[in-house]
Amino acid sequence: MLGVIATLGLVILAAGMVYALAIWLLQDRLIYLPMATSAEVAAGARAQGADVLLFRCADADQTAWLLPPRAGAPRTLLIACIGNAGCAAMWFERPGYLLPSLHARLGIAILAVDFPGYGGCPGSPSPASMLAQTRAAQAAALAQLGWDHSDVRLAAIGMSLGTGAASQHAAAEGIPRLALISPYTSLLDMARLRQPWPFWHLLRHRFDNEAALTAMARTGPARVQIWHGDRDAVIPVGHSRQLAQKFSGQVVYREVPGAGHDDVIAIDLPRAVDEMVALLGYDPP
Repeated sequence: MLGVIATLGLVILAAGMVYALAIWLLQDRLIYLPMATSAEVAAGARAQGADVLLFRCADADQTAWLLPPRAGAPRTLLIACIGNAGCAAMWFERPGYLLPSLHARLGIAILAVDFPGYGGCPGSPSPASMLAQTRAAQAAALAQLGWDHSDVRLAAIGMSLGTGAASQHAAAEGIPRLALISPYTSLLDMARLRQPWPFWHLLRHRFDNEAALTAMARTGPARVQIWHGDRDAVIPVGHSRQLAQKFSGQVVYREVPGAGHDDVIAIDLPRAVDEMVALLGYDPP
């Protein structure tokens, strides 16, 4: 009997080690779902006035999408980070989307950044490589526009997985304005929901919105707009509620009744545009 128990224990231990090894080696494929920029999506972005911005990062040629400012518009640059299974040009694909609608209202410059491995960019995604990418793209956009960093109002926006990229960029660059669509508190908290103990400790890609908002609060007054649907089946709405409660002095939170993960903004686009205008510090019309 003891021999059977010992054998069973060894089998369970071996299975756990194989599972742990698989999580360690394959988690990039489990976390990131890169999407190439299709000709149709690119055509949609160009129809809104956006075009490819070429820049260098990690010793490679990279691309982002820049919607230039309208003549006479305030000198503001909004950096956008798309969610998983998406590409940067999707922010501009249709005129009725949030960022083209915001551009129609204010005429500001908007930069949508593809992560390494996404869109048409080489490289492998990770928190570090994505931060290097967003910072290099921002510098390239400012250079192309002929703007000095000290004379530009900067803001960032992210959706889903991209909320981690946007928040870490805002914290690293000292940007006081941030919008998050369907965010998580941290990827480690998400791993806790999907993996049994102790396997969540194997997570290497630790985006952390809570830590980023804490860093933003330390550097000075900040304003963060968060939207989350109460029927989100991908990232539980409790994550946004936790962020809103912990950072009540800087977060403006709107929970959207009946919204899932992807339709949070579409349900009430005019109100979302108004909220973005307020986030950027401009008066509504």
